[in-house]
Amino acid sequence: MSLDLSFYQVREVCEENFNITHNLGQMADSLGVYKMLWHPEEFPNNTAKDILPKINQAIFELKSNPKQYKQYEASNGWGTIDGFLNFLEMVRSACERYPNARLESSR
Repeated sequence: MSLDLSFYQVREVCEENFNITHNLGQMADSLGVYKMLWHPEEFPNNTAKDILPKINQAIFELKSNPKQYKQYEASNGWGTIDGFLNFLEMVRSACERYPNARLESSR
């Protein structure tokens, strides 16, 4: 007879990391995704799958009504509709690949 004793530990790994200018904060806010992206710590139990519907809604809205969001583009070019749309699509893809992931941001 023998004893096999094993220790297992769950380790968090950053699977994806994206960066976007804060100049798009107002656009994100008008689309209803600012708090969940810039301040995910305010939603500690949210996972990627929880935010996916709002991300999809924001992408649809931005594609459907780009003229409405033109006012939020940065005059210096650092923060455009196309750039934010690209960012949201990358976020959506990561949410689909890692549905149980926890979001964290640094500003």
